[in-house]
Amino acid sequence: MRPLARMTQQAPTLKVSQNDEGLWEVEEDCYVDLGYFWVLLKKGTTSDGSSVPRAFWWVVRPSQNLVASFVHDELYKHKLLPRWFADLVYWDILQRGDGLATDFQAFAAWAALRVFGWWGWYGYGGKIKKGWILR
Repeated sequence: MRPLARMTQQAPTLKVSQNDEGLWEVEEDCYVDLGYFWVLLKKGTTSDGSSVPRAFWWVVRPSQNLVASFVHDELYKHKLLPRWFADLVYWDILQRGDGLATDFQAFAAWAALRVFGWWGWYGYGGKIKKGWILR
């Protein structure tokens, strides 16, 4: 049995732009239906995309997988779910075809998240603005 119910539709199109600080910013409200709950990415919500060191951009660029990155950042910021579940949601969105990532790139991004995500889970802060999670 799968731990998450997969939706048949792909991840929604997210309208974003880069702000003066180099962060991605949502230009208009976007509801992301995960099948098990909704996440509202409010206008003005920011994310750094996938937090990938420049040396690894040949594998995954920060601008790939933006829907997965925004949703995952929201789950990490609010901590309403355990870390492993937030990471599983990221993987679930990647499997729907979010962004331009190949299967290898999606797996590499998810694996790096599982290994290094503790940093974000225990110390995430800074200038990133929050959206809202709807149950």
